[in-house]
Amino acid sequence: PERGIYVDLAELVAQRLNATPVQYTWWLTFYQRRALRNTAKECDAVFALPTDADYRVRGLQKTAAFLDLGYALVTAPNFTFNGLDDLKGKRLAVQFQTNPHILLSQRSDLPFSTFKTSEEIFAALAKGDIEAGFLWGPTAGFDNLKQHGGRWKVTPLTGPDLTGQVSVAVQRDKAELAKDIDAALVALKPQIAELAAKYGFPKMAPVKLDLVALGQAPTKVQTMT
Repeated sequence: PERGIYVDLAELVAQRLNATPVQYTWWLTFYQRRALRNTAKECDAVFALPTDADYRVRGLQKTAAFLDLGYALVTAPNFTFNGLDDLKGKRLAVQFQTNPHILLSQRSDLPFSTFKTSEEIFAALAKGDIEAGFLWGPTAGFDNLKQHGGRWKVTPLTGPDLTGQVSVAVQRDKAELAKDIDAALVALKPQIAELAAKYGFPKMAPVKLDLVALGQAPTKVQTMT
């Protein structure tokens, strides 16, 4: 089974720091901050946290960003998509309570259906119920590669609240370790790119969406279908 990009990267970083074998602490939860509260003190490094300065965790410092992430649009391979105008009149889908769900709620000219999971959106695409679905890029790319044989076109998006970066978190009193991990991540840039390709992360040029940023317009959340 696939171990995941962050586990693979942790192994590579540990090798560069002569810190193998790597020991892992697992905490089953859907809430990252809850896991951090229960495990951060036990770990030398946490792979990976949002780089965003607004995402703070007490007692931890973060390295520089090592990977850009974002949402993507999943379509048939022959779907033409260069911006929001190409989506008008199309049958669209979003995952419930994600950023695209909230952002597109501000647009009366882009109606959509909501789904709970990425699996449901892929199924709706396969049945022809929708023509395009907004999903978290790494999830969409991985599922498309591993479960659908690359059947779909996964186009990365850029624009307000659609992209972000990730870093490694280190305990605040371990400044030297943070510095060493930073250096390792810089040296491992080619391998990080290879891992992103291995796990199907979207690699096309991103398409910019001109949407109103979160917090700049009233939020309307539609009923799930």
